[in-house]
Amino acid sequence: MLPSSPSGNLTPPSIEVNYLPIQLDHQLHRHIIDLAFSRTLGYGSFAREVDFKTDLGASPLLRTSNYTPFVHLAVLAIGCRYLSPDKHHLVCPPGVDYEQRGQIFAEAAQEMVQRDGAEPDLAFIRGVTVSVFSLHCQVIWL
Repeated sequence: MLPSSPSGNLTPPSIEVNYLPIQLDHQLHRHIIDLAFSRTLGYGSFAREVDFKTDLGASPLLRTSNYTPFVHLAVLAIGCRYLSPDKHHLVCPPGVDYEQRGQIFAEAAQEMVQRDGAEPDLAFIRGVTVSVFSLHCQVIWL
């Protein structure tokens, strides 16, 4: 069962993950994932929100058909694109422009492509699809 708050939002995993390029507080992490699904990913079959959140809540280190760290990073990259200007400093290193929000997660996802691609599975294909969609959106936003 999906660990959730009364509003049905994702309850963060109980362990910190070392593959995130920056650590996010639980509320911001949940907000970014919700943005990704409500603004972009919810309109296609790139990733299923409930399944993704369930598997992330179970263990952010497991690989399932709906979740891998690679997919997690790609979802965060997309969600960050929808952060308001007053919050971009929470996901960008000092001095990084607002237009680059989420880039740190996209770059970390790109680094995982080679490793995860050695043994591709359904989640890897989802991650590549989400990443390509994210790149396409970046071109549109620029």
